Amino acid sequence: MSKFLGNAQVFGQNAGSSVSGTKKMSVVFFAMQTNDNKLRGAIGEKVYFKLHGDYFARTRPGSITPSQEELAVNVRLKMRTMGKLAKAVKYATPYGFVSRPKGESSSNAFVRVNYGCCSVADGVVSVDYERLVFAEGSMMPPIVEVSYDEAGHALTFTADPVVDDIPGCLADDEVYAVVLETGYNQCKLVKLGMRGTSEPQQVTLHPLWNQENVHVYVFAANAKHSDASTSVYTPVTTV
Repeated sequence: MSKFLGNAQVFGQNAGSSVSGTKKMSVVFFAMQTNDNKLRGAIGEKVYFKLHGDYFARTRPGSITPSQEELAVNVRLKMRTMGKLAKAVKYATPYGFVSRPKGESSSNAFVRVNYGCCSVADGVVSVDYERLVFAEGSMMPPIVEVSYDEAGHALTFTADPVVDDIPGCLADDEVYAVVLETGYNQCKLVKLGMRGTSEPQQVTLHPLWNQENVHVYVFAANAKHSDASTSVYTPVTTV
């Protein structure tokens, strides 16, 4: 049956047998049909959404004037910055955030984990790129060295083939590198091979990318892509 929390209504799986309960269930069913069975969106003045496993229906809010208090402004600035960064790395995050909570996208997981890497001073947002995380999990991280060849404008990755007889450090684990260029806010996901191999791999950077704006993060994922290691920020040496 349904219940109320404040001015929002939570719908359970079974509607009551009363007339009002039947009307509520018909509205919910219509919303599910029009929103790919996810019960999200709006019908008229009703807005439907899911929060912490419960489905809510509430009246559509009127016009809202954003707060201009410093804390609220800073939060919006940081969320805007993280949203742009999450969009730039959206093709890399699904490989690193494989054990995220049900219903959470890999982009949302990236923002959740990295929100604290942003700081605001005088209305300007700064990102601590060395603290960014592109993968989370219980596996052992790989050991990778990265060098930059100025003549070829390329990165060379050399992995240490360290394996162990434990589930989080097997020879068939896949090793990945995320190459982030902050000037153009672009990223490249590179598969370096298996954990048990040590053959160097070279990746040519885009001609417009500035090596000083390039940051590299490495992580491992198991063969089934059901777990990963926490990513490691890897300094780049120039040769």
